[in-house]
Amino acid sequence: MSLMAFLAQYFVPPGERARQIFDVFIQFSTRHFQNLVDVIGDEKARAMYEDISMDLGRVMSKTLADKLHLTPGSPESAVTAWRIAGKTLGFSMNIKREQCHVDFEHPVDPLWNGFQKEGVLLCESTCIPMTTEIARTFYPEALVFFVRKPSNTAPCIKRLVLSKDCPHQNIRDGDHEREKQKDG
Repeated sequence: MSLMAFLAQYFVPPGERARQIFDVFIQFSTRHFQNLVDVIGDEKARAMYEDISMDLGRVMSKTLADKLHLTPGSPESAVTAWRIAGKTLGFSMNIKREQCHVDFEHPVDPLWNGFQKEGVLLCESTCIPMTTEIARTFYPEALVFFVRKPSNTAPCIKRLVLSKDCPHQNIRDGDHEREKQKDG
């Protein structure tokens, strides 16, 4: 028995436990999704996963609010909650703040990695609904969307819009490049 295995019998750091549980969740969800597609079709399976992800986002938000006393109604609490939820699940983040939005890029994205391993990208049906619920729990006016959609070669970049007056609020799925060209 290795030293790591011996020690793991007695102590697994909380972050490692969360990552391992998340890895099992990803494997389960992608395999379950594939079975659902066979039974009810792709569109209904994706809709079901969106509902489940929204519920998960609400549960995570309630836990963050209760345990960490984050203040609802605050744009900064929405950003903080998103960062903590991501860190808890093993995501690393590059964060770019602008006047009325925050972009999140994940150099390490365990969700995308897990979906890649299983051969099905469910980011749109899981990540966007979950992160939207987290953000809106703390700031109901928040909008969430992809700046760069996930692909087979790279995870997404998401934008959290913190003001309904933000000129970029209607940008979706890469349209930000065209908007930049118009502005420039």
